[in-house]
Amino acid sequence: MPEETAASLCLQAVMAKWQEWPIRARPRLLKTFTAGQSHQTHLIESAHRRYVLKIFMDKQGTAIEAQRWAADLGIAPELLYSAPDFEFAIFSYLDTETLSPASADSGTLRRVSNALGKMHS
Repeated sequence: MPEETAASLCLQAVMAKWQEWPIRARPRLLKTFTAGQSHQTHLIESAHRRYVLKIFMDKQGTAIEAQRWAADLGIAPELLYSAPDFEFAIFSYLDTETLSPASADSGTLRRVSNALGKMHS
């Protein structure tokens, strides 16, 4: 089976579970991001709210926990739902610029550095 078809079928299967998520209406796919190497990442919308859906190639409990810690420290979007088997997770969507060398100021870098230090201590 071609990889794109397998990815599409996986997305359809996960989206069919939407009633288990903390959302009010059937989500619709807005965009598929291409940067993930260990997961598929999609922008979805439900009841006029946007979310990020990550579908993991392997069970990613550690990655999901790291995202939760980063959100608690204020440097990542909030984890809203994680499938019991860690197959996928739903995150709040932040419509903002990704941190880059051009957009990073010393205060932002200090805050991110401190948060990462807390995560790894």
